[in-house]
Amino acid sequence: MKDIIIQLLAAFLSAFSFALLFHVRKNLVLPASFGGVLCWGIYLACCSCMEGIFYPSLITTICSTVYAEVLARILRAPAPIFFVPTIIVLVPGGSLFYAMSAAVQGDMELAAEHTWTLVLYVLALAAGASLVWALSDMIRKLIAQHRHSDADI
Repeated sequence: MKDIIIQLLAAFLSAFSFALLFHVRKNLVLPASFGGVLCWGIYLACCSCMEGIFYPSLITTICSTVYAEVLARILRAPAPIFFVPTIIVLVPGGSLFYAMSAAVQGDMELAAEHTWTLVLYVLALAAGASLVWALSDMIRKLIAQHRHSDADI
């Protein structure tokens, strides 16, 4: 349990740091930072009940993107302000480092293994965010179309 608390604290600090780095308004820094904790908590929960990294990363990305979109509507701010600090905890920097390190050392088998892990992470992040953004865009267009058709009546 202590390990999980440390990981969640590190996720908060990472998200908080990126929120400050991207000059997020002061009143939005904490909601954006809490997204990092939420993101990492969901990832840990998914990893405890699923094997592999693709599906836990996909589910976490979907939840994180929904969080960013909902907060953007509630707090009347652009979604990327919440999305970037929230999702930064999932960026696979370790996999990239180990893949490059193995390649430089000439261990192509290990480099390929780490590269495959990196590809799975990146695909999950891209697919999850794209799915939510596509659905969000479709919903916004349907609502706008509905409002437009109601105005014609």
